[in-house]
Amino acid sequence: MMLRYAFQLEAEADRVESAVAAVLAAGHRTADLAKPGQTALSTSAMGDKIVAAVRDGARVNKRAASRESASALSTELPRA
Repeated sequence: MMLRYAFQLEAEADRVESAVAAVLAAGHRTADLAKPGQTALSTSAMGDKIVAAVRDGARVNKRAASRESASALSTELPRA
């Protein structure tokens, strides 16, 4: 959000969002998002995967990735 709204860096924001979506679509999760029995990555390991995806120019189907990300977040985050 900072890249897109504070700095008006649309392309860079798209790259980061695509990288996050690709990593989530590949099934990687941190402990707060992992389902029971699913392997959880440390925050730094997840960050490393996202950085690698940015460097590799990861591109995924944005519509499918958005559904995957939204589904993961809405069903796996603890309720307040």
